[in-house]
Amino acid sequence: MKNRRLEELSQFNVQSRPSGQEAVTVENLSINENSRAFFTAYMNKIQAPNLKIAASLFIKHYARVTIVPTLAHLAKENGAFRLPPAQISLAENYKTLYVRDLDSLWVDCSSEASREQLLSELFAQHITPFLKAIKETTAVSHRILWENVAVRINSHYRKMLKADPDKEVEKQLIADFNFLKQADGRLFHCNDNPLSSFLQLEHDGTPLKQRRTCCFNYLVGKQEYCTICPLTKTALNQTD
Repeated sequence: MKNRRLEELSQFNVQSRPSGQEAVTVENLSINENSRAFFTAYMNKIQAPNLKIAASLFIKHYARVTIVPTLAHLAKENGAFRLPPAQISLAENYKTLYVRDLDSLWVDCSSEASREQLLSELFAQHITPFLKAIKETTAVSHRILWENVAVRINSHYRKMLKADPDKEVEKQLIADFNFLKQADGRLFHCNDNPLSSFLQLEHDGTPLKQRRTCCFNYLVGKQEYCTICPLTKTALNQTD
C-alpha cells in the first residue's frame, strides 16, 4: 500500500529527497533574500521578461506538485501525505518536488475533522505564507496567484470526474470540491476564502468560463494563450 501511494505521488513529480542532498527548503524561500534569488534564477531559466511573470507561471506548477496530489489522495484513499514547508525543496530542474522523510508523512483522513486539519495545514501553514512571500518579492498580485492555484484545482477535479470514477470516489470528489469552495477564510489563514470565486466544477459538458486574471503564459516560451485566457490577440493589438 505504501509503495503504491509513493508511486502515485511520483506521477506528480514528487519524490523522497535523495540522501545527502542539500537544498533550499520552501520554508527558506519565504525569506525575501532567498526568494528573490530563486525567482531570478527561475526567470532566467524560462526566459521570462520579469520576476512577476516568472512567479505567476511558477505557482501554476507548484500547485500541481503540492495541492493536486493531496486532493487526489484524499478522494481516493481518505488520506494524504503532509507537505511541511521545512521538509520540501525543489530540484534544480524546478519541476521535481523533493520531500524529506516522505514515507513517514502519510496521515489518515477518514473523518471530516481530520480532512479539514490536513487542508488547513496545507493552505494556512504552507500555500498562503508562500504566496504572500512571492507577492512581496515579485510584486505579482494575490488575485493572479490564487486564480492560478484555482485553475489547477478546477482542472484536477474536471479530469478526475471525466475519468468515470466509482460512485463513492465521485461523491467524495464533489464533496471535497464543495468544501474548498464554501470554506471560510480560516482554512487559508485569510479574512475570506481566496479560492471561492475562482473555483468552478464543470464536468457536465458546459463551456469553461474565462479566467478573470491573466497568468502571462503568452509572454513566455511558445507564447501561447491559455484556453481560458481573458485576453485576446485582437484586444492586445488594440492596446499596442
